[in-house]
Amino acid sequence: MLSENTESMDNVPDKYYFVYFSILWLGFGFLTPYQMFISSIDYFTVLFPTIQVQYYIAWTYCVANAISFFPVLRFGPRYTFYTRIFVSFIIFTLILISISLLIAFNSLEFWFLMILTPLVGFTDALIQPALASYSAIFPGRYMVAYQTGNGVSGIVASLIRVLTKLLIPHDIKSSSLVYFIVGLLISISCVLVNMAADSTHFVQTHLKKLNTSFVIKEEVIDPVEGTTPKSETDQVQLNQDSQSVAESNIDWRRTKEYDFVGTVKSIPGPIISVFFTYVVTLSLFPGLVSMIPSDDFLSQESWFPIFLIALYNIFDFVGKMAPTVPLLDKIPITAVYIMTILRIFFYPVMLFCVKPRLIVTPIVPILATSLLALSNGLITSLLFVYVSRTAPLQNKEDCVSSMTLFLVIGLAVGSLVGLGFSFM
Repeated sequence: MLSENTESMDNVPDKYYFVYFSILWLGFGFLTPYQMFISSIDYFTVLFPTIQVQYYIAWTYCVANAISFFPVLRFGPRYTFYTRIFVSFIIFTLILISISLLIAFNSLEFWFLMILTPLVGFTDALIQPALASYSAIFPGRYMVAYQTGNGVSGIVASLIRVLTKLLIPHDIKSSSLVYFIVGLLISISCVLVNMAADSTHFVQTHLKKLNTSFVIKEEVIDPVEGTTPKSETDQVQLNQDSQSVAESNIDWRRTKEYDFVGTVKSIPGPIISVFFTYVVTLSLFPGLVSMIPSDDFLSQESWFPIFLIALYNIFDFVGKMAPTVPLLDKIPITAVYIMTILRIFFYPVMLFCVKPRLIVTPIVPILATSLLALSNGLITSLLFVYVSRTAPLQNKEDCVSSMTLFLVIGLAVGSLVGLGFSFM
């Protein structure tokens, strides 16, 4: 009877795939503010011509993101997925309103940009483990949807930036203002999508399944008798009773503790792999990539850095989508670790495109940027899908949160290395 109840919960349909697409949209939406800051590098360079703005944006964002993760992992799981996601998008909305007003009134100063950027990093730390863990309670393809949304955010941000620059070619302030207003509308839409998805029967059923797994784990000892259930019937009754508990009212969230050491020991390979993947990526992108010059290819009006950033976002998206292809989702985890190690060869290639500039043809940085992005997206998606599939239901949130923690630590370390490259 217990297995029948679980099976019936697994068979609840996602009507019109609404939850699937909502996770894709939320995964896209939460990275959009950061992507918009990165893709506006041409405007920030005009405002602050003596400062390597791209390095400071990446560095302040990543450091704030990494530092914020520790209290978020400690106290975040005590609040529901819905609450953490909702609050995060409200903060994103306020940030985008602020920068839009500052641009409109010509009041954007570098110091204020350095306040908004780490605030985006903090908010990403709040939402990222919540949204990743939320995706993990559903079948594996929902984690791929989350990763795909991450990849889409970069493409859409770059596309919107290119369009605004083309439509308003002679007024960089107005094009940037329109750009951030579009981002504001995306953030507001995410608030509404999150509210709608949370009310669906599909989501509520899987939340009850998650709650049941914790209640069973913690209440195997009968709270009245102080003994284990006397029979399978007692266990089934306990399961049935616990299924009616809503996520917002269950006791386990108020007392849940994040087991850092135990979680890391259970998935050491994926954690190390995702850390080194993002150290390499952030030490090269966007800082070093945006510094690569071009003498003859899109060399006018700073188009080449925008082109490379857009190219990166496209191939990162392709990489994150790759596990949806039947053969690619079966890549052995050992092969993923080997790909992680081989990415170290991007360092000499990228460096020789800048200083000392031994590589002058634009073809090499174009190919290198494409492969850097493709491998980043593919490795990330495969690692998260692997962990979400292999971790027990009760440990999914901790495992996925630990993966995200080491991802952002890799971001922080990589951005510091990239900042060092700026002084070459």
